[in-house]
Amino acid sequence: VDAVSTTHGFRSLRYDADAGFFLNQRHFKVRGFCDHNSFAVVGMAVPPRVDLFRAQALRALGGNGRRMSHNPPATSTLDIYDRLGVVVMDENRLFANSSKYVANMGALVRRDRNHPS
Repeated sequence: VDAVSTTHGFRSLRYDADAGFFLNQRHFKVRGFCDHNSFAVVGMAVPPRVDLFRAQALRALGGNGRRMSHNPPATSTLDIYDRLGVVVMDENRLFANSSKYVANMGALVRRDRNHPS
């Protein structure tokens, strides 16, 4: 028997042109940074301990959000942000309406949809 265990969360999101962003029916001001998801000599092979350090530093500075600029993050990165309560803007650098782009975005949404971050 195969089994998969995954952390999941539920949130409601709403944006109002006059009042701003709402998370779980409460006004929410995102304060955070942009993450290019690379580090020193390891490039894109960022170890989870570096992601943990970055998330803890963000929270220590009063931050609550992170934009994953240009590329989807590793799932281990999302797990860390889930545990620390950081809101993540998952991103894909491509902007198009081709079938390949739509398929890639669909895969990204399916992969990350259970993450509360």
